Amino acid sequence: MGDAHIIVHGLGAAPFTEPENVRAECALLGAILTNGRRVMPMVEEYLRPEHFYDPLNRVIYEATLQMHGRGIEPNPLLIRDRIGGHDVLMGRVPAEYIAQIMLAMVGIANAGEYGRAILDAWTRRQLRTMCLDVSRLCLNPTGQTGEDLVEQLESGLLDIAQNMRESLPNLTIAEAIAQAIACGRDALARGSALAGLSWGYPALDRMTGGLLAEGLYLLGARPAMGKTALGLGIAMRVAARGERVLFWSGEMAARQLGARTGAAWAGLSTLPVFSGRRYNIPEDVETGMRVDMAPWQWDDLTEGERQAEGVPLELDTRSGLTVAGLRSRARRMKRNPAGLGLIVLDYVGLMQGSEADLRDSGGLEQDADMVAFLYRDHYYLAKEASGDGLQKRERQTDEQFANRCSDLQFRMREAVGKA
Repeated sequence: MGDAHIIVHGLGAAPFTEPENVRAECALLGAILTNGRRVMPMVEEYLRPEHFYDPLNRVIYEATLQMHGRGIEPNPLLIRDRIGGHDVLMGRVPAEYIAQIMLAMVGIANAGEYGRAILDAWTRRQLRTMCLDVSRLCLNPTGQTGEDLVEQLESGLLDIAQNMRESLPNLTIAEAIAQAIACGRDALARGSALAGLSWGYPALDRMTGGLLAEGLYLLGARPAMGKTALGLGIAMRVAARGERVLFWSGEMAARQLGARTGAAWAGLSTLPVFSGRRYNIPEDVETGMRVDMAPWQWDDLTEGERQAEGVPLELDTRSGLTVAGLRSRARRMKRNPAGLGLIVLDYVGLMQGSEADLRDSGGLEQDADMVAFLYRDHYYLAKEASGDGLQKRERQTDEQFANRCSDLQFRMREAVGKA
């Protein structure tokens, strides 16, 4: 047998025709110039100038949008003056082209269909361009992995879907109240007093009414306040109730997160989990070694592992996660029959994104449904106790100093483990 050959047909070899519907563009513009007040409300919410294929039609539609926005009725004479001398004419005479547009108008009642046809052609052009770009990268990779290309394709598809989606219809206030009542009845049917998922912490539930499915919640704190512990705790508690949860960590490995969760279950700190030794007992004076963990502590950790087997909490520890990467994985999880109830990001400042994908974390509070801050009094009391805070003050008696030290120690003991 001879050698096998693989022949790859070049992408540029076969002629392609751009998806377009110039006839619909002209028909819509003719309808607008005939009765703009009636036609513009049919299309202005979703149809934009860039959706037009013909550059001259694009300029004309943009001009009619601007006029309509200022309360001016678009008409052939005004449009002729706006496009006169424009470089997109490409030799066409303004008056003659406008006359052609007016003749192309079939009926005002069909204007909505013209607009949807224009948007459909634009959508197919975007899909074609995106698929060609990804195809070229498949044949001539420039450092992207297959996973990168999948993320690029999914991100592009989502952008197209968002751009082509028409605005949500208006609701009457009565319909809005009916939706709110339905939420309350659903909560009663679930046997819950919450509007959404439980945080797993009664205090947070009381303050917020639960996690709404469409909600964005921003938790902030200074370093060492326990942001990761709280985020992981929320994720674990929500998942323990049967909701599938995705937890992304940009600074911890999976074993570190596992150690935190296992230690919390067994009532330990994370150090014994990794070292196998007890840190609540002083080290041996002679050897400097700490006592091995007791068998019952190992049993508690093993039991925690067994209990976690049925908990639908999945960890994503990829460093430098992009917005597109997160969105791609979340969409795949959501399509799964198990669904996806909650995403926890620890922390958003470590994510990467292209321009307009991810704003500075300081701007996220504009979109957040709730912004909360975590505070641990013990952290600051401990700093005070270890620093200059316990020095005797001028004109302070020994008794006053002793009372102040005793009060500080009491407050530290009371604040341990509380946030």
